[in-house]
Amino acid sequence: MSNYELEPKIIPALRRLRREYDKKDMHDLRDIIDNSHIHVEYGTESDNWNGGTYGHDVILFVPDKMIELVDLDKQDEIFNRICSDLNKATSEIRNEHICAVFIKLTDQSDPQCKTAVPFTDRLVVRPDDVGLWEGNALRLFISHRDEHKTVVHELADELLPFGISSFVAHDAIKPMKEWQYEIHNALETMEVMLAFLTNDFHESDWTNQEVGFALGKGIPIICLKVGDKDPSGFLGAKQALKGNYNEIEKSAPEI
Repeated sequence: MSNYELEPKIIPALRRLRREYDKKDMHDLRDIIDNSHIHVEYGTESDNWNGGTYGHDVILFVPDKMIELVDLDKQDEIFNRICSDLNKATSEIRNEHICAVFIKLTDQSDPQCKTAVPFTDRLVVRPDDVGLWEGNALRLFISHRDEHKTVVHELADELLPFGISSFVAHDAIKPMKEWQYEIHNALETMEVMLAFLTNDFHESDWTNQEVGFALGKGIPIICLKVGDKDPSGFLGAKQALKGNYNEIEKSAPEI
């Protein structure tokens, strides 16, 4: 641990930037931060003005797929944007600043890379990499009991003209893929969840866990009630749409 005030502030500042970039749909910058290992070179600049001021360099090491997001012709613009935003997010530190940000390809032979720390311990999944979604569409995970997948698949087809790409487990998973792994990828990359509320919905550990995953991530959940039972647990606070199981196509415009 150094004596610099900025040292414990850098990771929280990057978390703030990550949220800001996500809110502004700057997904490339968000994904770079999500997948980065961070190394800071402290005291790369210093002078004696105002009792001493110090500048530090931040290096974000990213894997191959992420380095593709850094266009060589625009990399200085990207570096400068992150550097400027880091300084805005740590403006309370008066005598220290980030003087440069660099994004480099992960290289375990690089001593700086060896000491870099991950931005997050969670596995970060990008929607474009999982092969589960239609392009330029809202990503909707439909949580349902397997016994009703035929009707759910019909609903998914009806939603597609509305610009909604639906994940229906077992239907969307390609042969030879690990199904739990693919479900996890779909949960990680969904934007909205639809709970297909049949009478047996809450009898499944899987549907309950899927709902819990969405709640934990703060993902919007739409409840479509096609049985007699109301949503329970945390879903009980949500007003459910009423659907007709035998005329499921009529629910698509409401969703």
